[in-house]
Amino acid sequence: MRTRRSSPSLVFKTGDPWPRYLSHIGSVLVLQSSSGTKDDVFVIAFKSGKPAVVLQTVTKGLIQVTQFADHVVVAVPPSILPDAKGVFPPEPPPKKYSFPLDN
Repeated sequence: MRTRRSSPSLVFKTGDPWPRYLSHIGSVLVLQSSSGTKDDVFVIAFKSGKPAVVLQTVTKGLIQVTQFADHVVVAVPPSILPDAKGVFPPEPPPKKYSFPLDN
């Protein structure tokens, strides 16, 4: 049984007044927040109604969220920097994280 709380069960500050990207699919909440030279990426999973931060990482690109029948995949582009001559290398593929949907 769920009880009423006088305070939130999870609070975190991103430093940004609104998210760059927000997706809520079933029991998975994905948030990308701009914070200057990088973006913070958070994935929050709900298990029996209780939230937990299951991923916290950074990127310079836009994330991609894909829904499947029983899980969600979050693709996070890696942050790449130019070499000493200012030339950027080819962009590597994004790192993919999978999160089950709590049905």
